[in-house]
Amino acid sequence: TLCIYDALLAEKETIANTLMSLNLTYRAKLLVPFFFLSFVSTLQAQNDKIDSLIIELEKGHYAEDKKSISQNYRHLGVAYFEIGDYSMAKTYYEKAIEVSEEIGDERMIARCLMNIGNVYLVQDNYPLSLEYHNKSLALNESRKDTSLISLSLNNLGLLYSNLERYNQ
Repeated sequence: TLCIYDALLAEKETIANTLMSLNLTYRAKLLVPFFFLSFVSTLQAQNDKIDSLIIELEKGHYAEDKKSISQNYRHLGVAYFEIGDYSMAKTYYEKAIEVSEEIGDERMIARCLMNIGNVYLVQDNYPLSLEYHNKSLALNESRKDTSLISLSLNNLGLLYSNLERYNQ
């Protein structure tokens, strides 16, 4: 599960001392422990979320419910994305695409393509981000899925903004 959480707990004193040594106001220094505890509890919540998604994934495999399997793969991708483990996020999005292709779930495929595009976007890999967002947009347009078309266009807008290509 999450080694980040364990590493933070192991180094909590060092992290707290480093934060406290920064040139912060007295009031800000008082808030440091609360920030740290909040951050650690958020990571623990993500760890719990990942654990429960893995259990749900196993149930889906046992029941041979491919729709549930693809959804849980995507949800695991989102959970890993939220903690910044982009490699694991991408792996789970790709697994979701594989299963979704088997059952013909084009909406899930489009969502996962969009998610992979976002992985590349936060990694500043704009060419690959553009490729995945355009694939998602094309699939959404062919399906006339207006809610996902708007999300695709929004993501492309963010991408072009990062590229400072405002005319696109």
